[in-house]
Order: sequence, then structure tokens, then C-alpha cells
Amino acid sequence: MIVTTTQLSDFFSLTDRAVRMWSDKGCPKAGHGKWDLKVVLNWWLENIYQAEEDGEALAEAKLEYWQAKARTETVKADIAEDSVMVIKDFKDAWLWRVSEMSSGLGSLPMRLAPLVTGKTEAEVRKVLDAELWTIRDKFARTGKFTPEPKKKAAKKTAKKTVKKVKKTVKKVKK
Repeated sequence: MIVTTTQLSDFFSLTDRAVRMWSDKGCPKAGHGKWDLKVVLNWWLENIYQAEEDGEALAEAKLEYWQAKARTETVKADIAEDSVMVIKDFKDAWLWRVSEMSSGLGSLPMRLAPLVTGKTEAEVRKVLDAELWTIRDKFARTGKFTPEPKKKAAKKTAKKTVKKVKKTVKKVKK
């Protein structure tokens, strides 16, 4: 019975690549991508199957391989379910936030100069507080790697922040 590489790999529960590598080990082929199932089965019994029974090291290596494969699949499933973080994604997200924070702090003097001109010390403090709060708020926003705070606490904080910013903006405009 002549079969294709895919059919043979399905028969032995291997990948196509593993089956193709058998030809390098002396497995007879019936042509390009074609295999005589009876001849391959005889070759497998004499060469591969016997070696598997004889070697405990091979059995241990297979066990180790399948355990590693199981761990890999578990990690892939965890990533798909968002129950673990990919370190690169985490680093990229926080690098972006630190960049935003640096940018906000770096541009602070240019933004503040027109806002504080002619203001009293108390008014300058309020402007500074509002600007710093805005920068802090942008940095501490929720996202993929920062859980959302409890709703009641978040609402209170948001309301306070909005009131504080509105008061400061009104005072600065005067």
C-alpha cells in the first residue's frame, strides 16, 4: 500500500518532518513523498521500535520531551486566557508609560511659565498641583498590566480630581 508523507506521519503520530528525516536514517521510500507502508512498517520494527524497547535513555528522553511540550502548551493556554503576562509586552507597556511621564515632566516648565506669571505663591502651588496631578493621573491609568481600582474608590478619586482641576483652571483663567 503506497501512502503519502502526511498519511504516514498520521499513521505513526509523527510530524511530516520527522517522517522525512527517517529517509536519512535508511527508511526505504517508494518515490518522492511516497512510502510503501508494509516496507516502512518492517523497517520501523527492525530499527526504531526495537531501539525504543532496548533503550531506557530514549524512553526517558521521550518522557522529558513530552513533559516539556506539555509545559509549553500550558503556557500558551495561559497566555491566551490572559492569566499570565508576556514579559516583553509588560516591559514595552511600562517603558511607554515612563516615556510619557518623562515627556510630561520635561515639558512642564514651558507649560507652567505662562500659567504662573503674575500669580501669588499660593496660586502657583495650585497650578503646580494641578499640572503634577495630570501627569500622575496619565501615568497611573488602568491598562492591560494595571488592574482597575475598586469602583467606589475610583469614582471618589475621579470626582475629587475633576473638581480640583476645574477649580484650578478657573483660578488660572482669572
